[in-house]
Amino acid sequence: MLVRKENEIIADSTFQAILQGVVEIIEHSRQSIAVYVNQEITMMHWHVGTFVLQQINYEDKAEYGKKIVATLSQLNN
Repeated sequence: MLVRKENEIIADSTFQAILQGVVEIIEHSRQSIAVYVNQEITMMHWHVGTFVLQQINYEDKAEYGKKIVATLSQLNN
Protein backbone atom coordinates (compact mmCIF):
# COMPACT_ATOMS: atom_id res chain seq x y z
CA MET A 1 0.00 0.00 0.00
CA LEU A 2 1.20 3.49 -0.77
CA VAL A 3 0.16 6.56 1.18
CA ARG A 4 0.13 9.94 -0.50
CA LYS A 5 1.42 12.93 1.46
CA GLU A 6 1.54 16.33 -0.23
CA ASN A 7 2.72 15.13 -3.62
CA GLU A 8 4.89 12.40 -2.08
CA ILE A 9 4.25 8.70 -2.01
CA ILE A 10 5.27 6.83 1.13
CA ALA A 11 5.75 3.09 0.95
CA ASP A 12 3.72 0.93 3.32
CA SER A 13 6.87 -0.20 5.15
CA THR A 14 7.89 3.41 5.80
CA PHE A 15 4.39 4.28 6.97
CA GLN A 16 4.35 1.24 9.28
CA ALA A 17 7.74 2.23 10.71
CA ILE A 18 6.48 5.76 11.41
CA LEU A 19 3.29 4.42 12.95
CA GLN A 20 5.23 1.98 15.14
CA GLY A 21 7.52 4.79 16.32
CA VAL A 22 4.55 6.96 17.27
CA VAL A 23 2.93 4.05 19.13
CA GLU A 24 6.15 3.41 21.06
CA ILE A 25 6.41 7.08 22.07
CA ILE A 26 2.81 7.09 23.29
CA GLU A 27 3.22 3.81 25.22
CA HIS A 28 6.44 5.02 26.86
CA SER A 29 4.72 8.23 27.95
CA ARG A 30 1.73 6.31 29.32
CA GLN A 31 4.02 4.07 31.36
CA SER A 32 5.96 7.05 32.70
CA ILE A 33 2.73 8.79 33.66
CA ALA A 34 1.44 5.67 35.43
CA VAL A 35 4.65 5.36 37.46
CA TYR A 36 4.54 9.04 38.42
CA VAL A 37 0.86 8.91 39.42
CA ASN A 38 1.43 5.78 41.52
CA GLN A 39 4.34 7.45 43.31
CA GLU A 40 2.24 10.53 44.04
CA ILE A 41 -0.68 8.45 45.33
CA THR A 42 1.67 6.52 47.61
CA MET A 43 3.16 9.73 48.97
CA MET A 44 -0.30 11.24 49.45
CA HIS A 45 -1.37 8.24 51.52
CA TRP A 46 1.82 8.42 53.56
CA HIS A 47 1.32 12.14 54.25
CA VAL A 48 -2.33 11.61 55.21
CA GLY A 49 -1.35 8.79 57.57
CA THR A 50 1.40 10.85 59.16
CA PHE A 51 -0.92 13.83 59.58
CA VAL A 52 -3.66 11.73 61.16
CA LEU A 53 -1.21 10.08 63.55
CA GLN A 54 0.16 13.46 64.60
CA GLN A 55 -3.31 14.86 65.16
CA ILE A 56 -4.69 12.03 67.28
CA ASN A 57 -1.54 11.25 69.27
CA TYR A 58 -2.03 7.48 69.20
CA GLU A 59 -0.48 6.74 72.58
CA ASP A 60 -2.93 8.90 74.51
CA LYS A 61 -6.04 8.45 72.41
CA ALA A 62 -5.89 4.93 70.96
CA GLU A 63 -9.64 4.26 70.90
CA TYR A 64 -10.45 7.70 69.56
CA GLY A 65 -7.73 7.26 66.93
CA LYS A 66 -9.17 3.94 65.78
CA LYS A 67 -12.57 5.56 65.29
CA ILE A 68 -11.05 8.45 63.33
CA VAL A 69 -9.14 6.10 61.00
CA ALA A 70 -12.26 3.95 60.47
CA THR A 71 -14.36 7.01 59.71
CA LEU A 72 -11.81 8.47 57.31
CA SER A 73 -11.45 5.15 55.50
CA GLN A 74 -15.22 5.06 54.91
CA LEU A 75 -15.16 8.56 53.40
CA ASN A 76 -12.63 7.46 50.80
CA ASN A 77 -14.92 4.73 49.41
